[in-house]
Amino acid sequence: MKIAVVGAGFAGLSSAKVLTGFGHDVTVFEKAPDVGGVWSASRRYPGLTTQNDKGTYSLSDFPMPKHYPEWPSGQQVQEYLESYARHFGIRD
Repeated sequence: MKIAVVGAGFAGLSSAKVLTGFGHDVTVFEKAPDVGGVWSASRRYPGLTTQNDKGTYSLSDFPMPKHYPEWPSGQQVQEYLESYARHFGIRD
């Protein structure tokens, strides 16, 4: 089954990962030049950080890097989501 996912933020990437795992042919559509949704480099403002600590702001099957601070920056969140997409083969 072919499935389209709109948006490459937390929800879109994790949905694409799960659906791909079930054997579906998934395509993620994102208007920004990078993954991340609201954390995209083209959408975030300087100095942006999370309101949640990194333990509660990461996906259960892919923890944030240990070297990240307790309150990751917007850039770090975007890099984390990029790593998630590459790790699970949904970047392409």
